[in-house]
Amino acid sequence: MRISGFNSGMDIDQMVKELMKAERMPLDRFYQRKTTIEWQRDAYREMNTLLANFRDVSRSLTLSTSLGAKTVSTSNTNVATATASSGAAFGTYKLENVRLATAASNVSSEGISSNENNKLLPTQSLWSQKDKVAALSTVEGSDIWVEKAHTQAAINISKDTTTAKLSKGAIKQGSLPSEISVTDSSGDPNPFRIVNSLTELESSTGDAVYINSETGELTFSRPIEAGSKIDSFPYSHYQFEFTITTYGADETSKDTKILLDATSTLNQVMSAINSSTAGVTALYDSQSDRVVFTRKETGNFNLEGPEMTFDSPFLTNVLKLDSANEDGGRDASFTINGLDTTRKSNTFTMNGMTITLKNNTAENESINLTVNSNTEKAFDEVMNFVKTYNDLIEAMNTKVNEKKNRGYPPLTDEQKRELSDREVELWEEKARSGLLQGDSALRGALDQMRRQLFNTVEGVDPAFNQLAKIGITTSRDFREGGKLEVDEGKLREAISSNPDAVMRLFNANGATQAEKGLAQKLRTIADNTIKSIETKAGNQYRTNQQFSLGRELIDVDKRITDFERRLVGIENRYWSQFTAMEKALGQMNSQANYLYSQFMS
Repeated sequence: MRISGFNSGMDIDQMVKELMKAERMPLDRFYQRKTTIEWQRDAYREMNTLLANFRDVSRSLTLSTSLGAKTVSTSNTNVATATASSGAAFGTYKLENVRLATAASNVSSEGISSNENNKLLPTQSLWSQKDKVAALSTVEGSDIWVEKAHTQAAINISKDTTTAKLSKGAIKQGSLPSEISVTDSSGDPNPFRIVNSLTELESSTGDAVYINSETGELTFSRPIEAGSKIDSFPYSHYQFEFTITTYGADETSKDTKILLDATSTLNQVMSAINSSTAGVTALYDSQSDRVVFTRKETGNFNLEGPEMTFDSPFLTNVLKLDSANEDGGRDASFTINGLDTTRKSNTFTMNGMTITLKNNTAENESINLTVNSNTEKAFDEVMNFVKTYNDLIEAMNTKVNEKKNRGYPPLTDEQKRELSDREVELWEEKARSGLLQGDSALRGALDQMRRQLFNTVEGVDPAFNQLAKIGITTSRDFREGGKLEVDEGKLREAISSNPDAVMRLFNANGATQAEKGLAQKLRTIADNTIKSIETKAGNQYRTNQQFSLGRELIDVDKRITDFERRLVGIENRYWSQFTAMEKALGQMNSQANYLYSQFMS
């Protein structure tokens, strides 16, 4: 029990707070130290983010697709276009006698509907339109329809209704049972007699149901309540299937079987073919009442026969397709630098170029494909490298040379409450200054990079074996800390005149350090610096125990915990002392009152 000035009249609560404020001063310094360590950790990690970005840009510069990029100019883009990989050989290639590759196609030999005035509707089920196609009209013994036994799963009724639907349509006549059972919500079975028509359903007495054999829809003579269940029962329905045979490389054949319910529409048939692995695009034209199958790949794969063969009655008798009527596929043919050759596709790779043929050439017509270095891409890559390097050393120089403001420790929470947001921001800006002042890892990285940038690279053409020789030099302004400056005209000229030498200057991967390219060397320096900093400041994947600043944080947290425990004891002692004083004053007042009452009596 704490007694707060009841007898003494003093504000003991405030007095204890003031006393504890003095006692807490060492704790505030612990918290300030913790904040400083966290700021220092974050500052190191910011440097590592910049170093990692520079390392990635340096790695990108070592790729052949960066400085070794090449372009292809075409004298007639209506006939052919091309792109080049870094492995494409410089030079001009002459194209003549171009004949495009074509894909095989096959069109129905006649309209597929039996009656031109009553054509097949592509959006309605084939089963419901059997009368419109002679081959579909015969069911029993037909080569088209395939009978399939089916067990209907139980159907749960979620709301009061007079209708439901089976999972299958195209039901075989006579395969349905004489009645089906509906179990109501109380668990009692109710038999429903199956009738042959809606008219019979309307005139029937007792529970009855009509099942539309084409669609599988059920209509009951009375509503079925929610929570009921139509019990499982067997019946048979019809499907149809067909196989498309196509040919690929080395004249290998592939059979693609497609199986569909009889209730499928012609549009669904076309969609099933298009999404299958047959490699065929199918479409139906309602105006001509014909279908057309086209190979997705160009070229002649079956030298002795058609590219697509149709042996299934559905394809031959219903869709009226005949393999003999195929307009066969053709390989692309052309002459390049006097060499006659062919390709299956109109897009192909040759000598490091990806060439796309677009049109046939006229008689005696020729076009030129010229491979050159992609000067603009290489120039942009080098300029991006220089900018990233300059941004990095500017940030590193700022941090290692930043003045440390010792008179601006981190603010405590109580101090922040006494200042405006802007005042807190300005204070912390000064408090954060100089956290990495004179850091050996950053200063060492700066020195190494400056030295390596202006070393020569052995094994490279002497006219291009140093940055200064391609127009990249150090700024003469010492305040910029060694930033790079670029003579853009000289750099473009170097890339244009000898792109391979410029590429090797940056990405050579020689056996010795002197033979390694500049980007290779700088990437290694950046990587080593990142690892060195991570031993101090860790990264997002490391726990505090795994880096030195983290271990300092653990130590500070332990000191804070111990000191806070000590402060609790000190505060309790103060309260005990004041409480004892209050009790003593209370006893004294009680005695004084007693003596006063005795004297008065």
